Amino acid sequence: MDAINDYELIYLIQNYQDGVAFETLLKKYEPLIKKLISEYSYNYKDYDDLYQESSFLLYKLAVSFSEDKNKTFTRYFESNLKWMILGVLSKKPKYILREEVDNFPCDDSKIIVAREMDISKYDFTVLEKQVYDYLIIENMKPINIIKILNINSKVVYNAISRIKAKMK
Repeated sequence: MDAINDYELIYLIQNYQDGVAFETLLKKYEPLIKKLISEYSYNYKDYDDLYQESSFLLYKLAVSFSEDKNKTFTRYFESNLKWMILGVLSKKPKYILREEVDNFPCDDSKIIVAREMDISKYDFTVLEKQVYDYLIIENMKPINIIKILNINSKVVYNAISRIKAKMK
């Protein structure tokens, strides 16, 4: 069946649901599928899923293909395949769910470092030292610092800006 062209294979798939014709078509388009998967996906773990989705797409497009569209099946499949891969990858979560919370690296190290840090070298004013303690050590939000110190919000935000500038 290797000497049969795409249109004959598509005819067999559309009219006779020929499995051998589909396997031949899939074998013919496998290099294109592999190329586009590797071009758009950097994660080898996605390969099997994308290959399977590509196979489904090839079958769906072979069944629905019409020659009156003024497009070859190769270009028709290639453009749809690109969009399918991009669509699947865009729906993938950008984060990793972890079952074991105990082994998850926590960001507490930054808090510990901030608590142990010697801030005397920064020459903070009394207000800046208070704001630093509440903001970094106590992990409070600026709005709560404003209420505790009973001062204008602009004063607190300016103190935070000065703290950041001195710590650079």
